[in-house]
Amino acid sequence: MKRFKVDPGFLFLTVLIALGAVFLLKGTINVERYRYAPVYEDVTETGCRTGNYVDGEISNFLIKKVVDLGDGHMTGISAEILSGGRTYYVFTIPVADGKYIRLLISNEETMEAMERVARGEEGAMFVEVSGKIRKASSSPALSWYEGIEGFDPNSLIADYEIRQTDIVFEYQCMAFGFFVIVYGTVMIVRRRSYLADHKKAE
Repeated sequence: MKRFKVDPGFLFLTVLIALGAVFLLKGTINVERYRYAPVYEDVTETGCRTGNYVDGEISNFLIKKVVDLGDGHMTGISAEILSGGRTYYVFTIPVADGKYIRLLISNEETMEAMERVARGEEGAMFVEVSGKIRKASSSPALSWYEGIEGFDPNSLIADYEIRQTDIVFEYQCMAFGFFVIVYGTVMIVRRRSYLADHKKAE
């Protein structure tokens, strides 16, 4: 009985192509999700789904006076969270139906831009932020919200949060996956040609 031999080179290249397909598919799905992402004002508590994107301009969020820094100094940061080796600055933004949700900002420049809006600096009107909805990684720091006029803690969506994300990464996933698929396919064709010529030479 003749044994079926698996060429290690073909096996490796097949696995490589499959990996490229995973990256390409993942990137494509997320880019499509991002294309139809709602703006923050349209996010509802019942519509929150882990992995869904949100995008838009943020000009309104909860702010509070920082007593330690004197009169007039305002901030929108209610907490700082360390997760996955990153520091996230937690802001609280209004969404649909009179609800609020926590927005976790990891980019320092975005955080500083949000703080300029909080302080009412000239020219600081809004900040463009892309985010992805996730299950909340921690409980809200409810003590921070005390004393904010007109805010009801029951209006805070505590089960979900929005984390800042970079959609460019998903395009990079697509490009990487496409490159790997093309590379693997070319190498398989070349290896077949090489093995065919080697067999003829024998």
